[in-house]
Amino acid sequence: PWPGRRLISTILDNPVVTGRLPWTQAFTRDFWGQVLGQGVGSYRPFVVVTFAFDWWVGNHSPLPFHLGNVVLHALTVGLLFLALDGPLGRKVAAGAAGLFAALAPSAEAVESIVGRADILVTLAAVGGLWSSQARSPRSWLGLLFLAMGALSKETGFILPVVWALWDLVLQPPREGWRPWLKGRGVRWATELGRLLDLDGGYLSRLLRDLKS
Repeated sequence: PWPGRRLISTILDNPVVTGRLPWTQAFTRDFWGQVLGQGVGSYRPFVVVTFAFDWWVGNHSPLPFHLGNVVLHALTVGLLFLALDGPLGRKVAAGAAGLFAALAPSAEAVESIVGRADILVTLAAVGGLWSSQARSPRSWLGLLFLAMGALSKETGFILPVVWALWDLVLQPPREGWRPWLKGRGVRWATELGRLLDLDGGYLSRLLRDLKS
């Protein structure tokens, strides 16, 4: 049975989730399955795609939806530990990850099926922190996490601000704000240009020359 029928109408009444429309239609419709411009307007296609997968796996059962939330939350906790382990140490990282796993806001999001959007945008935020704290920064993973966050909830668009603040906390500007911003900006733009390989890599080479 599906408890809270009113709260999860986004699942039962969504033609993309229930398979009446192909999953690719999630990118042309809003969170409730309405054609863009005809509904409320919340655009969360990645969440809808995960719901469609759960519906297909569970054969209309709510169990995969709950299990999916638990797995995604556990993955977020693990990535948070990895992100904090390097700069803060294993004990602090383990304590912070444990607290995060049990805190009321995150626990409520896991309990409610429609909390999937909050879980995914949190996973994207923590994943971006982890990718930037790796020994060899995985900027392409950061871009993937940004895309996942932005396509999961509207607040996902501010993730670069969160990551920049985290970078600022870990490495405060000792030489002044202007050199710090210049160094970080050129580095991030260089990685973006290298990923996109714009103009056959010309932009990447130009930015690397500016940095040197």
